[in-house]
Amino acid sequence: MIDKVHINSLPNSDFSKFMNEVLDIAAKNDPATLKVQKQEEKLRAIMGQADEMFQAREGFKMGEKLAMLDMRRDRAITGIITYVNALTYHFDESTVRHAEKLHKHLEDYGGEAIARENYDSETASIRSILRDWETKPALKVAVTALKLEDWAKALETDNDAFDEQYQTRTGEAPAPSPDALRTKRLEAITAYYELCEHIAAYHVVKKGAEPFSKTVKELNALIKRYNNMPSR
Repeated sequence: MIDKVHINSLPNSDFSKFMNEVLDIAAKNDPATLKVQKQEEKLRAIMGQADEMFQAREGFKMGEKLAMLDMRRDRAITGIITYVNALTYHFDESTVRHAEKLHKHLEDYGGEAIARENYDSETASIRSILRDWETKPALKVAVTALKLEDWAKALETDNDAFDEQYQTRTGEAPAPSPDALRTKRLEAITAYYELCEHIAAYHVVKKGAEPFSKTVKELNALIKRYNNMPSR
């Protein structure tokens, strides 16, 4: 007899691991000998589709991280612009001149509108600004005079982190809906029970002969391990 597994409560990652470990057990004991080739192939095909959906869903979570990184760089560039604008009213004339030079430079790239550009444009604008600050002597002097080095470093870090995440996300399929995921999980569960029922039936018919006895023991050990996992 094959024990019951609390499969519905497993999160997607553990659901996938469990199903694929079941398939590994079936493969190791030879589906043909176990007389479950059809059932094993069905579950394997469904899990191939399910795993793609799970990965796409994880990609959606990565999209949430992308939005957070975009917000960080928006705050950084907006903070720099606000700070520079404020210094154009400074009591020290030298500070005002440096601030006005950077203010004009930032305005040439769109000023506060930089943070509202599309992803690619904003990434390019920020990189161009920072490159100018490093390569154009007058701007470099102004950045140093206004103590903007740490701001520039933080902006570069946030912009690079955003672009790396963005490139990872490019070309990924849209995340499947919760209903689509639920349907695919139910298909996999149905296929899993069909596989187990056939193995259990032949285990009885063959009076515990191998490889049926060994397969049942391995499945039950796997099920016990997953049933004893702490809730997440």
